[in-house]
Amino acid sequence: MLGTLLLAEGIWKDYLEQKPAGIKVLQAIKEAEEDFVDSSLEDRFEKLEDILDVIYKRANSIFLLMEYISKINETNKEKLKLGL
Repeated sequence: MLGTLLLAEGIWKDYLEQKPAGIKVLQAIKEAEEDFVDSSLEDRFEKLEDILDVIYKRANSIFLLMEYISKINETNKEKLKLGL
């Protein structure tokens, strides 16, 4: 997932920076990239909770990006139908 986030940021960064909603998505991606599993945790349940938290943040940021892109596609399709 980290590779997907890095790739997505590289490809979409300029486009995301153009609108406030895109900036929020970009911030979520950057936060997810910076979040790593704490290897110093010894309790297995704390470790599991930390791992699941990192996975959630990364998966959620990918979802936010995909949702943003799909909204843009819908907007562009509507503009084409209206001849704009």
